[in-house]
Amino acid sequence: MSWLLLIPLATVASLVAFGRFVDRRRLPPPGETADAALVFGTGAEWKMRSRCETAAALYHAGRVRWLVVSGGVPRDGLTEA
Repeated sequence: MSWLLLIPLATVASLVAFGRFVDRRRLPPPGETADAALVFGTGAEWKMRSRCETAAALYHAGRVRWLVVSGGVPRDGLTEA
């Protein structure tokens, strides 16, 4: 196998492993409540809406006590927070 082929394969494998590590869901076990959930801002409206809806659902279900929302650059007078 060529060394030139191994480098991209190793890079992709490393990125996939890192993505799996970062994407772990850190929710408390059923029946327990987290003190707070962080909702990070994003430039894409669909991502913002999805994150906020998920955070609101967790809050209304009693899974978290507080939501901490970060915002971004204002667009049309509105911010994500």
